[in-house]
Amino acid sequence: MTLAPVRLSEVLGTLVAVRLDWAGLKQQIAEAAYELRPGQFIIVEYATPSGCDPEPYSQAAFHSDYIQLEVVSEVYLAASQWPIDAEALTRAGWHEPGEVVENWWRNADSAHETASLLVQALRRGRSCWDPQRFSWQMGTFPHGSDGGLPITREVTPARAG
Repeated sequence: MTLAPVRLSEVLGTLVAVRLDWAGLKQQIAEAAYELRPGQFIIVEYATPSGCDPEPYSQAAFHSDYIQLEVVSEVYLAASQWPIDAEALTRAGWHEPGEVVENWWRNADSAHETASLLVQALRRGRSCWDPQRFSWQMGTFPHGSDGGLPITREVTPARAG
């Protein structure tokens, strides 16, 4: 009797957990960011065990000649709710929040650099230590009355299939 080969996904069903390390997380976010064009954005979020509102996040807005990055500041997520290391963000080239941009901010030149900076800002600057708690989504900025549109690709590494 010959046994037919069985795919792991058939045994486990449609949901196969993917365990990512930091490099894998950055690579997947870079691949998603590479698809974005001017007028679109990506937001990277960290699911906290305590359920902060908002949860720590970083985001990137794609423009025709640069990519603007932000990581949530104390204006929106107080250090008493979730830790922040302002010194680590400053050392990594992030600019302090101000009147115009209320989050920590900086620019990037590529999708790869964007992914690396967004993840590192959360990891080092906002103490987000578990790569399995990261998720990201993409969208378009509002134009007129449509209010912006999501891009139908949301990925959570620990639950990707």
